[in-house]
Amino acid sequence: MVVIILALRHMILGMDAAVTALLIMFDAIAVLIIVLGVFMVVTGKDVVPNFLRSRLRRVAATPRDQRVVGAAAIIGAVAIFSLSLATATRSPFWDLAAFGCLAAAVLLNLLARRVDRRDNRVSSGWEDLTRGLR
Repeated sequence: MVVIILALRHMILGMDAAVTALLIMFDAIAVLIIVLGVFMVVTGKDVVPNFLRSRLRRVAATPRDQRVVGAAAIIGAVAIFSLSLATATRSPFWDLAAFGCLAAAVLLNLLARRVDRRDNRVSSGWEDLTRGLR
């Protein structure tokens, strides 16, 4: 929390107000993503409402896969925080941290198995990628 306050103080003093407001908005969205991701990890349930979920083509196959998706969401939100800190501090470390978090989030999403509702087939993102490259 102290790091965020110091980063916000630095952003307000060293950047445009518009850029600062944009970064604060992105960080608020990241906090929401973390809360929803923790819900998915703890319960194994999706946070998407049923009327929207019924229209999705692919959904997580099991609660374990939903937990993996939730963990990927949390790591993606950490990447958003890292990008905000990289912008505020102009440090390449935070750029590297954000890249690592995004790569980890993509890998976790590729590991999660999903049910394709069109043909009722269960597959992971890796399987779909290799099938598409053949």
